[in-house]
Amino acid sequence: MRRVYAAVTHSVLLYGAPVWAEEMDGSAQLRRITHGCQRRIASRIARAYRTVSFSAVTVLAGIPPIESLVAMYAEVYHWRRAFRAAGRKITSTRMEEARRRARAKALAG
Repeated sequence: MRRVYAAVTHSVLLYGAPVWAEEMDGSAQLRRITHGCQRRIASRIARAYRTVSFSAVTVLAGIPPIESLVAMYAEVYHWRRAFRAAGRKITSTRMEEARRRARAKALAG
């Protein structure tokens, strides 16, 4: 049930992420807000105390940092947009491959 809660909350939190992805790098306030939400989710999943740091609780919960998720969503969005602009058809196989590449790139660094 905790994983479902995390999935729903992340869906709401990441709505429109490709649009505000660049803002994430420059805005300390946006980072603070998103970290607070993600920390609460991760604390509930990991059943950790409030005093556990953000980095530690996200690792314990197995949740990637929000910056990585935002970068992944933005990369897939921009890939899809460029693909459509070129007039090419997007198949489910291509979409899954783009998601896999974006996830690997976001989690690698």
